[in-house]
Amino acid sequence: MSDRPTQNGLPGSRPAAQLSLFAGGEMHVLSLEDTITVGRGKGNKVRLRDDLISRRHCRIFPSGQGFSLEDLGSRNGTWLNGARVENSPLKPGDVIDIGRCTLFYSVTEKQTSFDVKVAALRDAALTGAGSPTVMGIETARVTRESFVPMDELAAILRDRNNYIHLQQISKVINSETDPGKLFEKIIDSAVELTRARRGFLLRPEGRGYGIVIARTRGLEPEPSEKDLDAGVVQKALGDGAAFRGTIRVKKSDFSVLCVPCLFNEEVVGALYLDAPKRETTFSEEDEKIITTFSEQVAIAVENVRHRREMKEKRALEKEIEIAGTIQRRLFPPGAPDVPGIEVFGESVPATEVGGDYYDFIPSEDGRSLTLCIADVSGKGVSAGLIMVMARSILRSLTASSTDTRENLISLNRTLSPDLENGRFISMILMYWDGDRKVLRYTGAGHEHLLLYKAATRRCAKTPAGGAVLGIPWQEVGAHFEEKEIVLEPGDQVLLYTDGVTDARNARGEFFGLKRLQRIVETQGSLQPGQLVYTILEKVASFMGDTDQNDDITLLALQKKTE
Repeated sequence: MSDRPTQNGLPGSRPAAQLSLFAGGEMHVLSLEDTITVGRGKGNKVRLRDDLISRRHCRIFPSGQGFSLEDLGSRNGTWLNGARVENSPLKPGDVIDIGRCTLFYSVTEKQTSFDVKVAALRDAALTGAGSPTVMGIETARVTRESFVPMDELAAILRDRNNYIHLQQISKVINSETDPGKLFEKIIDSAVELTRARRGFLLRPEGRGYGIVIARTRGLEPEPSEKDLDAGVVQKALGDGAAFRGTIRVKKSDFSVLCVPCLFNEEVVGALYLDAPKRETTFSEEDEKIITTFSEQVAIAVENVRHRREMKEKRALEKEIEIAGTIQRRLFPPGAPDVPGIEVFGESVPATEVGGDYYDFIPSEDGRSLTLCIADVSGKGVSAGLIMVMARSILRSLTASSTDTRENLISLNRTLSPDLENGRFISMILMYWDGDRKVLRYTGAGHEHLLLYKAATRRCAKTPAGGAVLGIPWQEVGAHFEEKEIVLEPGDQVLLYTDGVTDARNARGEFFGLKRLQRIVETQGSLQPGQLVYTILEKVASFMGDTDQNDDITLLALQKKTE
C-alpha cells in the first residue's frame, strides 16, 4: 500500500492530474505522476523550442495531495493565472503561461488511459514566430475524455487567462496615484500581455505627439522616438485607428501593434508595441486584448490629467486668494483725518481680485488730500495687476505735484505703453486744497459725479469729462481739463464705478443712475460712511440672488459743518 495521503488525509494514492499543453498549433495532454521539467534545453521532460523560454524554465512536481509549480530562474518568468510566480501550489483550472505556450492543469477522477509513444518532432528552427515546436516529450498518458476541439479550448484558456490578467492590472492601475509609477505599470503590463520587446505610451501634442514613457523588456537600452514609425503613430493618434503589421527598421522586420486610447470617443493617447518579427508576431488576440486594455489606459490617463488640472486649479485659486489679500491691503486702511472734510471709500470685488481702485493720499502737513477712483476694463487678476501699476505710478506723481490734469497726463504717458490692446482705465483724480477750501478734479472718461447740496437737498449729476487712460499719450492731453467745485458745509460728492449702476436684478433690470441719484438726494445728509453703506445695502437688495458681475466701488467726500 502507498504511503501517500489521499484527499481525505488517509493513506492512498494521489488524485490523477494532467496538463493540457498548447504549442506549435497542436494540443498535447500529459498525465502527471512524477516531476516534469519544462524548458528549451535537452534533458527536460517537456522540451519547447521557443526563444522566450529558458533552457531550464520551470518544473511541476508532487506536493502534498497534489502538485506545485516552481520557476527555475527563467529569464521571462513563469505565469500562473496571469501573475508571475516563483513557487505556487496548483489547483484544478489553473492556467500556466510559459513563453508563447499555455498549459492547463486539471484533476481527473476517471482514468481511461492508454500509453502513447510521442515521436520526437523535427529538431529544426522555428517554422514561424509565435509557433514554438514541442520536442522530446517522453511517453505520456492521454485521457480520452480530455480531448476538446483545440480551437475552442484554446480560446477558452486564452480568454480566461487574459481576463484574469486584465483584472489584476486594472486593480493596480486604479490604485496607483503617482503618475510616474502609474505610467510605468501601464506600459510594463502592455509588454507583458503581448510579450513585446518594447513599449511606448504616447500622447497627442498639437499636430504631433509626445512620449509619456518608453520601456524595453530585458537589459537593452531604453527606446526613443527614433524607434517609432511616424506613420503608424499618426494613424492611431490622428485617425483613431489601430495598426497591426510588419514594418522594416534598419534592414530588420519588426512586428508592430499600435492601438489608440479613446475616452468619450476622443483620442487621449496610444499604446505602441513592437518586437523583432523573429521573436513575436502579434496576433488578432493580442490586438483584442490591448484594445480592451487601452480603455483602462484612457481612463487612467484622463484621471491623471484631471488630478493634475485640479491640483493646478487649487494652486491657482490659492495664488489668486493671496493676490486678493495683497490687493485689499493696498486700499486705504481707513479714512484719513483731514481738516474741513470727511471722506470714506469701500470696494466690493466681483472676483477674488478686482479691477476697481480708490485711494486717499494725504499731503505732508495733513491739511490737504488727493483722492481718486478708477475702473480698469475687465476684471480678475489681469485687471488687478493694472490697478496696482496705476496706484504705484500715481502715488509717485502726486508726491511732487497737486495738478490733477498734469498728473493724469503723466500717468497715461507712463502706463499706456504697457497696456494690452483693448485695455483702458477710467478715473477721476481729485485734490482737496485745505488752504483754499476748494475741490479740484480732472476726469478721465469715468462715470458722472453726483453732488448733493445740503441747502437745497437736491442731487445734481456732473459729467466727469476727459478720455480714458490707455490711448496714445500725445493725443490725450487735449481731452483733459481740471475743474473746480466750491463746497458749502454739509455738501457731499459721491464717486462710483459702473458696477453700481450696471448691477442687475433677476428680471435683468439695471440699478441705474436715476435710482442712485434718488438715494443720494434722500440720504445725502448722512455722513460719508453711512451713505456708502446705505447705497451698498440698496444695491444688494435690488440684486437679490443674482450674481455680482462687476466690481462695485464707492467714494464719498463731505464738507464738514462749521
